[in-house]
Amino acid sequence: MENKSGNGLEPQDFTQLLKDYSNKWVVLSFDEKEVIKSGDAYDDIMDFTDKGIVMLVPDNSQTFFNHKIKCLKYHTQNQFYS
Repeated sequence: MENKSGNGLEPQDFTQLLKDYSNKWVVLSFDEKEVIKSGDAYDDIMDFTDKGIVMLVPDNSQTFFNHKIKCLKYHTQNQFYS
């Protein structure tokens, strides 16, 4: 859905989807409709990072909107890069 800025990205409200994952690492499906895996540490989800979009969910005490999610990959030397 195109927004008024013309960049092709429409804000998506993840509040309901991520309500049970406050301060946790999650792997979202590529269509951003379901949580595939979650954990307290990145190591808990590391084996699932190629299955979806990886993110650390912020504190859920406020509504969470995201315009664009970057995929994080775990580098072989334990460094994050996007």
